[in-house]
Amino acid sequence: PRSALVVKVFAPEPYYVIAAHLISDDGDWAEQKRVESIEQLFAFIQDRGLAPVILMGDLNANRDSLTLNCLRQKGFFVINDLDPAANSWPADHPEILLDYIAVYPAESAECLEYYVVDDDHTSDHRPVYGKLRFHSRECCNPVE
Repeated sequence: PRSALVVKVFAPEPYYVIAAHLISDDGDWAEQKRVESIEQLFAFIQDRGLAPVILMGDLNANRDSLTLNCLRQKGFFVINDLDPAANSWPADHPEILLDYIAVYPAESAECLEYYVVDDDHTSDHRPVYGKLRFHSRECCNPVE
């Protein structure tokens, strides 16, 4: 359930961006669906040899959820881990984090800047900002 958009950015060294919006229901069933979505996205990345990849969006999962742990186990660097106190929802008084930026493979980029934008008017979520620098391609071979 929900959606993901995969885009190839034709930079001097191309990279991929996946914008995702995962199911928002509560409970074990919904969490399992989010994990399945991450597994499907990862299989897509692996099958096509996509790297490096930036995955971003409303994952509707807490930072210590099975969904985020699945991302980490697959070899993603979750940028939001740099500031465990940053929350994005609800926008008017953020109490939890639902919106993420992650990079695959983890060592393919470094985060130069990360924060949740102080904006409570654009959406019911606050935007998440990340400034990344990719490393050389030698480190970007997909993890088996």
